[in-house]
Formats: sequence, C-alpha cells, structure tokens
Amino acid sequence: MAISNVPVLMREELIAAAISGDRAATLTLLEHAQPEIRRIARRQCHSSADADDAAQETLLLLYQHIASLRVPLALVGWLNTIIRRACLRLARVVDIPLPEHVLAETI
Repeated sequence: MAISNVPVLMREELIAAAISGDRAATLTLLEHAQPEIRRIARRQCHSSADADDAAQETLLLLYQHIASLRVPLALVGWLNTIIRRACLRLARVVDIPLPEHVLAETI
C-alpha cells in the first residue's frame, strides 16, 4: 500500500517523528487528528459542549505528551482512551448518565 493511501494517524514514520520531538510532524498529527477526535467525542460524550471540551483536552494532551507514546501505531487507541476518560469525567461533573455503549467500553 502506498503511503498516500494510509491515513495520517496510521503513518508510523510520521508518528515516530512526532514522538522524537519533530514539531512539524506533531502539528501535522494535530491537524489530521482533530476531525477524528471530534467525531469520537461527539459519539461518546453526552452533549456537544462536552464533546468540544473532550476534543480540546485530547488535542492538548496529544501535543503535551506525544513523546511518552512508546508504540507509534498505538496512537489511535491512546486517543480513544483519552477521549473516553474525558467524557466520563465531564459527565461526572454534572452527574449525567452516559450512553450505554460508552459505559460498556469502560467495564
């Protein structure tokens, strides 16, 4: 498969560059991750406001902690975990029940 056909979030060499401190690679990941992060957050959070907050928090954590990621291809799973935890935390703040599919993923 040609690299141009591989989604940016699965391009191991780009992720590895971001992990090693390449600012341009990190910014490229942030740019391409944002729509997917927002889509996942909208599905997992209770409200659109919570989804926006969870997406923003996830992007910030990605930027701050990309160097701590040990396996480049674990990025998508790592982002999913951050989003799910952010949605759970935001729901607890206002004591709102989460959708069943989100609760099932946390057990």
